[in-house]
Amino acid sequence: MNVYLNSYFGTKRNGKNPGKKIISGREFNWNGRQWKIPAVYLCEDGLAVDFCILVPGAEAKKHLSRWYNKCLENKLTDEENEILEKENPFSLSFHAAAFLGEIELPGLGASSVSWHPCSTGREHIAEELMESYGCSRKEGWLFVRSSFGWPDGIKPETTQEHLSSLRLTLTAHPVFYPGFHFKTEEGQTPQDLTFTHPVTMEVYTLNIISCEAGRLPGDVFSRDRGLIYPRNYLSLSYKVTPDLPPEVFRIQDCNPCDPPRREKDASKHPLASSVSIIGGGSGPVSIIIAGKNAEGSTSYPACSAPRFSPVKSVEWRTSFYIRECEDMTADNIIPC
Repeated sequence: MNVYLNSYFGTKRNGKNPGKKIISGREFNWNGRQWKIPAVYLCEDGLAVDFCILVPGAEAKKHLSRWYNKCLENKLTDEENEILEKENPFSLSFHAAAFLGEIELPGLGASSVSWHPCSTGREHIAEELMESYGCSRKEGWLFVRSSFGWPDGIKPETTQEHLSSLRLTLTAHPVFYPGFHFKTEEGQTPQDLTFTHPVTMEVYTLNIISCEAGRLPGDVFSRDRGLIYPRNYLSLSYKVTPDLPPEVFRIQDCNPCDPPRREKDASKHPLASSVSIIGGGSGPVSIIIAGKNAEGSTSYPACSAPRFSPVKSVEWRTSFYIRECEDMTADNIIPC
C-alpha cells in the first residue's frame, strides 16, 4: 500500500515518492474507543500517521437499523441530521498535533474512510486498509490519516533514534446535543425562559431581549446566475445567565431558508438549493455581532433563516456543544 503525504487515501501526489513505512503498533483507549497506530510513513516533506479506530460491530448495526429507512426517505430536518451524526459510531471528530521532541510539526490536514461490517460496495481503499492492517471483519473501523510537515520546511534528522521522540496529542472536538425549542414574534416584549443543561444538569435562564425584523441589502448577492434570493429575516438578541457563549450554546431557526428563484419568473419556480452565502438554516449571522446590553452584560445574536415574505414569527431550536473527554497524549509511537 503506497502512502503519500497530505493526500486522500490511495491518491498519488504528482512528482512525489510514497512514504517509507515504519511499523508502530501503538495501542490505547481514548474517547470510548480502542485505537491503534499501525504505522507511520516517512515522506520527503513530512510524516503521515495512520489511526485505526475500532467500532463495535453491534453498535454499527444498531445505528444502521435505526436510521437506514429514515435516510432513504430523505426527509430529515437539520436537527435530525445532527442527531444522526451524533449517534453515528463512525463519526469521531478530533484534532491531532504531532511533536518531535519539543518541536511541534505543522499540521497539513487529515482524511478518513470507514469500513462498515454490514455494507456492500465499500471503497477499495477501505478494503486495502483492512487487509494491510489485519483488522477484524466482525467489527467496524474508522481509518484516519493525519499528515504533518517539517518545521520551517526543513527536514530534520530522521534516524530511528530521532524519530522515536515522536508523540501525538489528540483533542476531541465538541459533541452536539439537541436542546429545547421556543417561539418568538416580531416586536415581542422581553421574556425569560428557564432550562436545564443536558449534561451538567445546571439550571440556566435564557433572557430574550428583543426580536426584530430585518432585511438584507440588495447588493449582498451576485446576480450573475439570474437568481434572486430571500432577504427577510428576524433577528433575536439574547443573553444566558450564567453565561453560555455561542460556541457552546447555539440558537437556530428550526426551518430551512427559502430556496433562490429564477429572476425571470420568481413567483413560480423556486429552486432546490440553499442560500449558503448567508448561513443556510442559521440565517444571516454575519451581519449582527455580539454587544453589550444596557446593564453592561454580553448579549448574543441569532438570526432566522431568510424568507421572501416578511418573517413575523420563528420557532427556534437550541443546541449544546460539549467536550466529552480530556486530551490524550500518546508517546512511544515509533519504537527505538
